Amino acid sequence: MICTKEDTKLINEIMRDFTNITKIAAIFVNNRGKVLSQEYNFSPFCKVVRRNPTYAKRCNQCDLYGGLDA
Repeated sequence: MICTKEDTKLINEIMRDFTNITKIAAIFVNNRGKVLSQEYNFSPFCKVVRRNPTYAKRCNQCDLYGGLDA
């Protein structure tokens, strides 16, 4: 899936609104695990963990598998 700048902007707007209403954390990734949106409602713990490259890789794998499973 190739996202244009307009697509990315729309995705971020939808995710921002969705996460503000539901209060759940969310991130949008492509089918290879590349992040295509901002991180929304991530806990302070998740933000710290994702700063570490080793742990961030695991988080990205989790994001990818979650998206594929959904």
